[in-house]
Amino acid sequence: MTKRNAIAARAKELAPEFDYEVGGTTTINVNVPGMNKTFGITKLMEQLGVNKEDILFFGDMVQPGGNDYPVVQMGVDTIAVKKWQDTLFALRGILGMSR
Repeated sequence: MTKRNAIAARAKELAPEFDYEVGGTTTINVNVPGMNKTFGITKLMEQLGVNKEDILFFGDMVQPGGNDYPVVQMGVDTIAVKKWQDTLFALRGILGMSR
């Protein structure tokens, strides 16, 4: 993570108009300021005509400092997963599907 932090810091020096966030285990997220997951979930709710109580979010970085944490802070119900297969397993359980 130290290398990615250094890369993100250098990128911020070169292009300060963007926000940089070390995410997951291999990525650096680059966003226009204000265009984060809170923005995305808010726009999704507007487009679908739903409330946050209607959403169940799956994320691998839902802890403080994680790139999915803004969704948790919004009060959206969240399930922490480590990989996409965990999401599939949880959804099958929620939907009562065996396979």
